[in-house]
Amino acid sequence: MVKNDKVTYKNVIMPVDLSENSVRCINVAKGLFPQSNMRLLYDNSYVLLKEARSDAKELFEVLKQETNLEGEYIQEQVVSEVDFVNELYSIEKHLANFINKNEFDLTVLYSHHRDFLFSNSLSFVMLELLQTDLLLLKSNHE
Repeated sequence: MVKNDKVTYKNVIMPVDLSENSVRCINVAKGLFPQSNMRLLYDNSYVLLKEARSDAKELFEVLKQETNLEGEYIQEQVVSEVDFVNELYSIEKHLANFINKNEFDLTVLYSHHRDFLFSNSLSFVMLELLQTDLLLLKSNHE
C-alpha cells in the first residue's frame, strides 16, 4: 500500500532473487521513483551450500552493476535447513526484520511464478510484517 500523503520516497529498498525478472522489475521501479535512493536487497540465508552462496554473491554484484544500483547482501548463516524450514514464514520474517531496522520508507516487491521466494504468498505475508509502505509489482514473464 502506497500512502497518498507522501510526495517523494527518499529511501527505497527492493528485495531481489537474481533472476531475469529482477532486472525487468528493477527497471520499472527505477522509472517510477527516479528521484529516490533505491537499494537492492538479497538475502541468501536460506542457501546452505557454500558454493551456491559464493555464486549468489557474484550474481548479486553483477546485478548491481547491470542496474547501476547499490545494495545490501545479507549472508547470515542458518543453523540447518530443518531449523529454517520449520519456522513458519522464516524467509519473510528475515527480510522484514532487516527492512524494518533500517531507514527505508518504501519496499518494492515483485511477484512471479518462477521462484518460490517471490510468490504471491510472500508478498501477502510481507504486507503484514513491513513497517514501510509497500508497492507490489507483477512480472508476467515465466
